[in-house]
Amino acid sequence: YDVLGVDFIGSNGLLYFQNSGNMILNSDTSIGVQMTASGRVGIVNTDSGKIEVRGDNSYGIYLNSGNLSGSYTLTASNIDPSINFSNIFIQAGSIETYGDNNYGVVVNGNVTLASGISLNDGSISVYGADSTGIYQDRNNNFQNNGQIEISGDNGNGIRVDQGTITNANSASIIIQGSDNSSGMASTNLNALSKIINNGS
Repeated sequence: YDVLGVDFIGSNGLLYFQNSGNMILNSDTSIGVQMTASGRVGIVNTDSGKIEVRGDNSYGIYLNSGNLSGSYTLTASNIDPSINFSNIFIQAGSIETYGDNNYGVVVNGNVTLASGISLNDGSISVYGADSTGIYQDRNNNFQNNGQIEISGDNGNGIRVDQGTITNANSASIIIQGSDNSSGMASTNLNALSKIINNGS
């Protein structure tokens, strides 16, 4: 990929990233945060964090491998004994993509996440054609607790090719000015997938 904001590619302990600022990438084929490490990884986009990608064929957060199950905590005693880092995934901030064939959050491959966790507690906005807010191709049970906005033709708020995802009571999917777009879609006929909408 042309531009990578944060790239986790290996781990002998715990790799941890927390964003409370603005991460802006201006290029095609870009990824805000990519996780292909085989070890334990923590990724937190706080409620004040923003990941913005401007370009086609790009991702806000791409989770492909590693362990983010929340089963491990490391105390950074060389910095401050009170700071604990865990192998968790939290998306509480905003993710915005501008361009075609883009994704807000992707979960696939061999990534390990705790069953039932939320892949979005903040907001995901995708502006462009053939784009998706959350894409899941992993046999697990996840939730969307935040807001997803789609503005572009042939888009999906949530797309599941394998596994289960629930749009929770407090969640919303908004489609604006788009043709042939869907709030939630299950597109792989050869895998077990399930989508549940309890929100709006």
